[in-house]
Amino acid sequence: MGEVEFTSDGARTEFQRLMNKSLVKERGFLPTAEDGELLNMVQERGWESFCEAPEAVPLAIIREFYANAKENRDGFTVVRGIRVDYSAEAIRRVIGGRAKRRNEEDWVVERIGRAKRRFDDDPVDLERLVYDMCVPDTHWKMTAPPLPAHVSFPAAALNRYAKAWNAFICANIMPSSHGHEVTVDRAILLFGIVSGKYIDLGHVIHQGILRFLQGGTTGAIPYGTIVTKLCRSSGVRWPANEQLQLPAAPIDHSAISRMTEWDGGVPHPRGLGYIYDEMPGGRPAFVRREQTRASGAGTSQTERSSEPMGDVHYRRLARRMDTMHDIHQRFAFDLTQALGSAFQAQGVTVQWPVFGAGMQYPPPDSPPAEEGEDSDSE
Repeated sequence: MGEVEFTSDGARTEFQRLMNKSLVKERGFLPTAEDGELLNMVQERGWESFCEAPEAVPLAIIREFYANAKENRDGFTVVRGIRVDYSAEAIRRVIGGRAKRRNEEDWVVERIGRAKRRFDDDPVDLERLVYDMCVPDTHWKMTAPPLPAHVSFPAAALNRYAKAWNAFICANIMPSSHGHEVTVDRAILLFGIVSGKYIDLGHVIHQGILRFLQGGTTGAIPYGTIVTKLCRSSGVRWPANEQLQLPAAPIDHSAISRMTEWDGGVPHPRGLGYIYDEMPGGRPAFVRREQTRASGAGTSQTERSSEPMGDVHYRRLARRMDTMHDIHQRFAFDLTQALGSAFQAQGVTVQWPVFGAGMQYPPPDSPPAEEGEDSDSE
């Protein structure tokens, strides 16, 4: 349980820089038998230990791990003078689980982490993927021509069970602070999970660690629980007074039940599409849309405003309006509470029109405003 040790001066500098970085708040994934097939999906892959509520993780240990790994990206790093293996195989060992057997039709491992290419060269049918997982009339955001590429689609378009998996992916598998948008790689991983395809978590997380090391470490530090388990399995120990970070609240039945369920369709129990009229496959036939524009490029504001508002956009706008209403209501409540306390301290009783019967202010027996003082008439 010695002091922090660095393999080079560069690692020492990197550690100091990481001191200003926060850790990704990881979450457990604890569905129950009431949450569709989510629990069965976890059990089928043997991901129970991976999905259990994360432990509090030691901040200095994790920063030392990444600082020394920055100088040595061969799958090994040094923590407290002990060599720690963070290869894909080592990650598989600490995760455990029963990986589904791979077959020739699986493409999840090959595609995740690969640089984005033109959509017409991509072996994954991304248009079909969105059609299968999202409510009708959900479309990808595209980059501008002449080389359009898929970027993301709104996570609000996913059904409840796919949203639950997406939240877990953003916290533990592909850490991201932008959970409201589903990127290409995250969409492919999500589809692979809910459709029962081969998933090599060791490979996915190892690639995530490498991307963090190679990307200038601009975001929050990921994989705190995995790094902690790797260090512990290698024999690294730390004192009881080590500074720890607690995990976020788990994604349990209570959290899943609060996730939006769209009207007009029941979420498929595996997170694929929707069931209309209690019959799966009731959606209109899949028709590939021509990619004629990207993000409104080439379309005037008048043309865009005249287009009918889709269901997804309407509900998104409604949620934003509800949020603004709640914020304004809370602000008014807090303001009146604070002013009420101030008036009470001066011996003045005020019953606010917003919350009470509407007593006028200033009170009738208040002295008139002196000339030059602020008043409502000025």
